[in-house]
Amino acid sequence: MKMKSIVYPVLALLTIGYAKAEEKREIKKEIITINENLNEWVLVKEEKGIKVYFLETTGTDGVTFLNVKFENTLNEVINFKWVLKKDSDSNVFENTAILEPFDSIELDQKKIMITINKEESRKDFSLNIYIQ
Repeated sequence: MKMKSIVYPVLALLTIGYAKAEEKREIKKEIITINENLNEWVLVKEEKGIKVYFLETTGTDGVTFLNVKFENTLNEVINFKWVLKKDSDSNVFENTAILEPFDSIELDQKKIMITINKEESRKDFSLNIYIQ
């Protein structure tokens, strides 16, 4: 009888403790949404082993710039020419670049100055890649 009076409370405490521990171990799932206005690189193209990203940044004077990033996803050196167009009509900028394996190049307003008017966005620009 004494044994039962000791065993039942101990089992009850263990069960309650286990239930509390399980509550604390619950996995919290978070859904992360990307707000394109938070100065994040946005993947706009993946072609011939090169990923192309755009980023809009605003300077202290209120001027908005388009930054471009190239990322080599291959295990080989890539020599390429790229042409940036606005509204698929006119060339805004063109240049050549060499990317080492798994390397990247970021071009900001210090290296190339591509301004975006108030009525424009990065979606008005397109980029073509030509492997040399």
